[in-house]
Amino acid sequence: MIASILDTNAYIKLVSKRNFDEVRSFVHEIKEAESRCGYIAYIYPTVAQELLSHLLDKQPICNPQYTYTKACMAIYDHCSDKELNQYRMSPFHELQIAHAYWGIDNKIVLETQKSICYILSEIEKNPNCRTIIKYRKQIEQIKKFTQEAEQEYIAGIAEIKQKILQQNSQYKDWNEFLSDKKNRDAVSGYVKSPGLREFLATAMIYAIAIDLHNKGYALPNKQSIDNAVKIYMQDCKASIELQMELFSHWDDPNFDFGRPDRVNTIWDLKVLSCAGHKLSNQDEILLVTDDKKMIRAAKDAIPNCKIFTYSEYMETIGVRI
Repeated sequence: MIASILDTNAYIKLVSKRNFDEVRSFVHEIKEAESRCGYIAYIYPTVAQELLSHLLDKQPICNPQYTYTKACMAIYDHCSDKELNQYRMSPFHELQIAHAYWGIDNKIVLETQKSICYILSEIEKNPNCRTIIKYRKQIEQIKKFTQEAEQEYIAGIAEIKQKILQQNSQYKDWNEFLSDKKNRDAVSGYVKSPGLREFLATAMIYAIAIDLHNKGYALPNKQSIDNAVKIYMQDCKASIELQMELFSHWDDPNFDFGRPDRVNTIWDLKVLSCAGHKLSNQDEILLVTDDKKMIRAAKDAIPNCKIFTYSEYMETIGVRI
């Protein structure tokens, strides 16, 4: 089987201009088509988090046509078997790494996944404002998590710039630092180098190792972490490729890393980590996204990986959109 994982915007397209009954009917049509063609859909938890976090945006949550309510309903319906009372979910990026590299199953993250799917199942059954209000506290926690992760990302970039400026105190700010051609050329060279790839992989592995330690698990030793970095650089080539594309703008003093669509890249990276992989049951993963940068990064890093646009996927399974 081919395990299809649709990103956030794919589900937004799926529900666009459809009411609740039409969404249910369309999802049913998609599932039947997928079954005939050997595809089966899985929830990616980061996509679910994004959809849930938008339920509390400054829009009327009781609006029966509220897009994200429909999308939450659709993702659970699409990736579950009601007769068996089962849902299908690909593991969190961090959970997969901890298990594959160190044999650790992070129980807290596993419970988080279950909680996310339970809320989605409740919304799927009753997609209305009462359900959202009932789980408002949990949804607020999800939204807070996504916001804090994005803020940490922005703060991390600012911290790196600050450390560079501390070592070059003759410059008052990043713009002045880059105005020196020597510095700008040095930055341009580094953001294209293998050294940056290793730095990005190392940062990810250490972040996961430290998070595991904070949750009560033994901290992997340095040799184990170094080995994990080497594996990660091969396992997650597409994700690193997308990070390299984003970091290629470090030599542009006017590039705003904090712009919402750019901050959102941290979630794209996690989804893209699935590119070229199989699930534990050996289903090969197909990613569905219209994000041009994700598609380019995946194809550049893993030429034979499976990644379709939304329209390509629907055409492949024979569903008119």
